[in-house]
Amino acid sequence: MLQRATTTLSDKYDTGEGWVYMTGMQALVRLPLQQRLRDAAQGWNTGGYISGYRGSPMGRYDMELWAAQKPLQAANVVFRSGLNEDLAATAIWGAQYVGTFPGAKVEGVFGIWYGKGPGVDRSGDVLRHANLAGTSPKGGVLCLAGDDHGAKSSTVANFSDGIFMAVGMPLLYPSNTQELLDYGLHGLAMSRYSGCWVGMKVVTDVVEGGSSVYVAPDSPHITLPEPPSAPADPFGQGYHIRGFDMALAQEDRLYHHKHQAVMAYARANGLNRITLNPEGARLGIVAAGKAWQDLQQALANLGLTAAILWLRYQSNRKLFDTSVKPAPVATKTPFFRHFNGLFDLLDRIPLLRRSGTANEMDLLKAMLICSAPYLIFQLISHQPGLEISLVAIGIFQTVLNALLLAHPATTRLISRKK
Repeated sequence: MLQRATTTLSDKYDTGEGWVYMTGMQALVRLPLQQRLRDAAQGWNTGGYISGYRGSPMGRYDMELWAAQKPLQAANVVFRSGLNEDLAATAIWGAQYVGTFPGAKVEGVFGIWYGKGPGVDRSGDVLRHANLAGTSPKGGVLCLAGDDHGAKSSTVANFSDGIFMAVGMPLLYPSNTQELLDYGLHGLAMSRYSGCWVGMKVVTDVVEGGSSVYVAPDSPHITLPEPPSAPADPFGQGYHIRGFDMALAQEDRLYHHKHQAVMAYARANGLNRITLNPEGARLGIVAAGKAWQDLQQALANLGLTAAILWLRYQSNRKLFDTSVKPAPVATKTPFFRHFNGLFDLLDRIPLLRRSGTANEMDLLKAMLICSAPYLIFQLISHQPGLEISLVAIGIFQTVLNALLLAHPATTRLISRKK
């Protein structure tokens, strides 16, 4: 039985609470509207600024934003299509200074940048500078990276993971329409809390799909933990942007304080989810975004439901217990290979990947190869049933730890430990 007697095309943007159908692109339009509703509920006088440059799979985002100008203007959200990705990111960077100097009409401006994968590549300079500079407490920045893994509408296959990692930005990877909205809100909240610009990886299969999405003023629930540190320098205090700053102070703040704040936010809000956690597990499977959806389908095709491995995250950045054999699943480059220091298993980590795009059949073949020793063990020992652990990672939480490991000061500490 329908809860609403009538349904209109504007429901996707006007519905205050309940289930509503929308496409992935429409969820990204709903995102700034939802953020303004949350800010207003807290009594904050904020604004929103959206800018970027079109390119598949983000090719329709500007069209959807133009079509939604009326609700956007009512919510005090401004959309300006950029001349290119670099200038758009620079404008959003400048908007983070609102509230830092007197004369502002709002307390802060949250920014949403968008661009195709190659647009992320060419914008690396401004993304690095802006992330080092930071965000305002009532602003925040979310960068939507449209990745075309299969080069369906691109001159090259593109993926932005490495660029975000190189410039020190945390990265979210939604796997469905609901997560596009929820992770977008988490991304802005994380950015405000930590002072980092936050990236969100958007792939074709997700953003061009659609589903029923639950919306509410308090959904998703967001928890702000106690700050893990209190950085201070001659130019200000806290994680956030300063009116005047210096390069070395920015670097120290990013790698030794802001990344820790991102990790604290991720833990407090459960952004990494363990979907199955049975005792005695021997093999763990880690996946994110679209690869997670493909993994679920592959396991369903195999008829596998439970687990032989369990995953544990500890405060010392050791991701897996030593009794666990992790099997990361990636769809493009060996991105998880950067986490060898975190897994603390180095050469024992298999990587399931292929060039182009991976699907559930590719994962089926790789999983059978990876699981063969355990299948044989089960048969020899006459233990009934084979169980495989499913671990869904909604945010590339370990990206930031890898960045810490890559930082010169941290590298020296690890070298001395070894």
